[in-house]
Amino acid sequence: MTALGTRIPTTEDAAADPGVGAYAAAAEEAGAGALWVADHVVLARDVRSRYPYAGDGRLRVDPATPWYEALVACAWAAAHTKTATVGTAVLVLPQRHPIEVAKQAATIDALSGGRLLLGVGAGWMREEFEALGWPYEDRGRRLDEAIAVLRSCWTGEPERFEGETLRVPAGITCYPTPARPGGVPIYVGGMTGRAIRRAAALGDGWLALANLDEADPATLGAALERVHAARPAGRPPLRTVLRLVGTIAEDDVERRLPLLRDLAAAGFDEIAIDPPWPDLDAGRRVLDAVAAVIA
Repeated sequence: MTALGTRIPTTEDAAADPGVGAYAAAAEEAGAGALWVADHVVLARDVRSRYPYAGDGRLRVDPATPWYEALVACAWAAAHTKTATVGTAVLVLPQRHPIEVAKQAATIDALSGGRLLLGVGAGWMREEFEALGWPYEDRGRRLDEAIAVLRSCWTGEPERFEGETLRVPAGITCYPTPARPGGVPIYVGGMTGRAIRRAAALGDGWLALANLDEADPATLGAALERVHAARPAGRPPLRTVLRLVGTIAEDDVERRLPLLRDLAAAGFDEIAIDPPWPDLDAGRRVLDAVAAVIA
């Protein structure tokens, strides 16, 4: 059975009215079991980096648009729901200090009763890294090391860590710990070969991303086979989520259902869609229709 997830808007005026909490409650009511938010700390007015999930490589967002911080938005969504998980799709971990992220994530997980999923990725916007003072070129190595630091911090007593890009001294504590003994599940996002290998080696899950208009079930199914085949022996099965980028309009949902059915049949554990927010009623109806097909 394939679960249903959804993006919760955290940008533009809609994030405040009707608001992140209203979307979260409406999505949970419509049957979405997972609520995902996107992440950017800053946006550059002149973005030359290629956005990988649009055919023309352009991120069509006004740089003056309000973009609510991802982990704060997760906390707010969790406060307005009862059972749905909340997660980042994806948090650009290499442009944050992992000890701070560990503290924030553990707090949300503890307060929500174990409902946070931490999707992380290497990032694609060079301009954002430069603005925040983090090197762009070694972001992959820093992501690998940050994942190790997160898990160490979630024990409450992180071990001394000396990596190529990160350092954690001995003798510190990092409480509270997450609600779940194993820590917050980490979903590694991305579609490159390196991202797939990282998910298999380091993640609790893989967060695949595809443009709705370009999603091909055969290609995505082959990527699923690769990530499962790369999973080290003895590790728990990898949970897989497909995040589709692109709004499914209410008058277009019937045309999209065969594709969504085929993507579910490819073997993803969850498919997360963009319903036609900010219309709460239309969003509920689209979520209902998709849940009936992919389940």
